Amino acid sequence: NLGGACLNWGCIPTKALLKSAQVFEYLKHAEDYGLTVKDVDKDFDAVVKRSRNVADGMSKGVQFLMKKNKIDVIEGYGKLKTGKKIDVDGKEYSADHIIIATGARSRELPS
Repeated sequence: NLGGACLNWGCIPTKALLKSAQVFEYLKHAEDYGLTVKDVDKDFDAVVKRSRNVADGMSKGVQFLMKKNKIDVIEGYGKLKTGKKIDVDGKEYSADHIIIATGARSRELPS
């Protein structure tokens, strides 16, 4: 997924979960702020769903920026070739600028 591990599974979803916990804590102490809130409860499934929606929305934002800036995203297994070319899953592409985004998992380099 565009955005990598941080945006999709790490930092961003975690911060969304923490924000829900913070809001829940504020609501439990609403009277300290002169506010009355009745029946404060939590729905963990809804909290997780919100976290996923936040991450999905940001990933779609990255996709939009790629499209807006006319950047083609090609997923697959690639090999660099000479002359500004790359082979991805058997199909050759050429461009003045090529970004190789390998993801968050380590890979063993071929010998």
